[in-house]
Amino acid sequence: MPSQRVAADELYGDSPAFRDGVAKLGKWYFVEVSCSSHIWLGKPEVYLPAWKGRGRKPTRLRLRNPEQKSQRVDALAQQLPDKAWVRAKIKEGTKGPLVCDFACLRVVEVRDGLPGPERWLIIRRNVDDPTDIKYYLSNAPAAIEPLELVRISSMRWRIEIIFRAAKVEVGFDHYELRSWLGWHHLMFFTFLAHLFLIRMRTFFKKRAPSLTVPQVRLLLLSVLSIPKFDTAAAIRIFRYYQRRNYVAYLSLRNGWLERPSANLALVCPDKSSSTHR
Repeated sequence: MPSQRVAADELYGDSPAFRDGVAKLGKWYFVEVSCSSHIWLGKPEVYLPAWKGRGRKPTRLRLRNPEQKSQRVDALAQQLPDKAWVRAKIKEGTKGPLVCDFACLRVVEVRDGLPGPERWLIIRRNVDDPTDIKYYLSNAPAAIEPLELVRISSMRWRIEIIFRAAKVEVGFDHYELRSWLGWHHLMFFTFLAHLFLIRMRTFFKKRAPSLTVPQVRLLLLSVLSIPKFDTAAAIRIFRYYQRRNYVAYLSLRNGWLERPSANLALVCPDKSSSTHR
């Protein structure tokens, strides 16, 4: 994809394999991580123990100074001085601007108890609710401006708003499909419907600056005619889905019977016989 940055929530951010995979693609990730993530502020020295002449030769590195322990990111946030924080507005919400304090530090990841790659740690603290703190890791270049990291921290929120509106207004998550192609068809039409609502909101922006996507959908429902189904139409639709369901059942059943593992003795009940206890 033509984008340079990849943003993700904590589910993906806590996966080193995911982060490494994004980095191998030559992209910069900006991912949320859990508050229990461990880091070092400086890279600790490691060494390979000398072989004593017996047993297997050592292959795993060890910390030169075991006392140099890593620390959790939430513990680090509590220790930072006031001058380490910068205040910025990250978005304009329905209740006004959301203002947060940010701290951007170069840290060393902890990988299996050993130092991993050096990364950016971004800590975001809500000004209105100081207990609301989020933590992010990024493999952006070391020379990047911290304010650019602050700007990137708000970009995933815009995508989340798009997904939420698409789910609520146009049925983005209302799918019960059996094929990959069918899923793509649904995604295409929901994206198209959502784009139409956005274009309508943009069209009326000058006359209604605070117009929202749900309001646009409400206005469309008031002017568009909704089809009414009589009994005959309902029965026709019912028969259509009954045929489709039966064809799908036969297809799945025949596919299962064609498997090599389906060589089973099928026991059919004999109506002429009965079993008594």
